[in-house]
Amino acid sequence: FKIARLFYTYTNFITQNNKEYMQHVVVVQQSLHLEGKVQISGAKNAVLVSMASLLLVSGKSILRNVPDLEDVYCMGQMLTSLGAHVYFDAENNYLEVDTTHVHGTSVSAEMMQKIRASILVLGPLLGRFKKATLAFPGGDAIGKRPIDFHLTNFEKMGAKISSEGNTICATADSLHPGKFIFDYPSVGATENILMAALCVSGASYIINASCRFIADKYVLVQFNGRKIVVRKYSAFNDSLTFFQQQQGKNIVLPTVANNIAH
Repeated sequence: FKIARLFYTYTNFITQNNKEYMQHVVVVQQSLHLEGKVQISGAKNAVLVSMASLLLVSGKSILRNVPDLEDVYCMGQMLTSLGAHVYFDAENNYLEVDTTHVHGTSVSAEMMQKIRASILVLGPLLGRFKKATLAFPGGDAIGKRPIDFHLTNFEKMGAKISSEGNTICATADSLHPGKFIFDYPSVGATENILMAALCVSGASYIINASCRFIADKYVLVQFNGRKIVVRKYSAFNDSLTFFQQQQGKNIVLPTVANNIAH
C-alpha cells in the first residue's frame, strides 16, 4: 500500500433542546508511508455456499484459500452429519470434502440455528435426493430474515413443502425447469434455486436474480456440465440468470477449486 488511512471512533455528547444526545464520531487521519504485501483471506459467504454445493456430487473435492472461521466449522459439521467426510487444514486454508457416502437428508434444528447459511443445503439435497428435512435457519449480524423466496420457488420447481413448528419438510417426485421471479434480488434464494436447477434437465430462468457472488457459481456448474448466462436489464439489480444444459450426457464430477473462496 502506498497510502493508508487510520481511523478511530469516540463518543461525544451534545445538548440540543435541553436534551443530551450521544453522538459517535469517526476521525480519519493519514498514516505514515506503508509498503508490503498482505494475504487476503477467502470470503466467508463464497466458501459456505461452495461447501453446501458439494452435496450435489459424489466424490472428493478440494477447496483452497478457505478462511479459518467458526462458520466454516459449523458448515463442516453439518456436512459430516449428512455422511460426508470433512478435513480442514486451517493453517494452510485447505478444505477437503468427500461426499461419496452422503446418505442423510435431515439436519437437526440445533445445527440449523448456528449459521444463517445452513439453509443453503436445501437446494442441493432437494436436487440430488429429492427430499430434505431441516429447521428454519438461525440469524446473523443482520438478524433473522424470511426464506419465503426459497420455499415458494422450490414449490414452483415441483417440490412439496410443508412446515410444522420449526421444521421444514421438502419432497419431490421430480423437479422441473421454470421461470422464477424474485421480488428483490436475494443472494441466498438465487444460490439455492441455482443449485437445485443444476439437477434439472432443461433451461431455468431467474428474474431479478442476485449476481453478487455469480463468479462462485461458475465453479459449481462444472459439476454438471451446465452453463450460466447473466443478462442485465437495467442499471440496478434486475437481471436474468439462466442455466442451459449442454448437449450430451450430464457429467457429475468432483472438483478441485483453487482459490474458490476469493
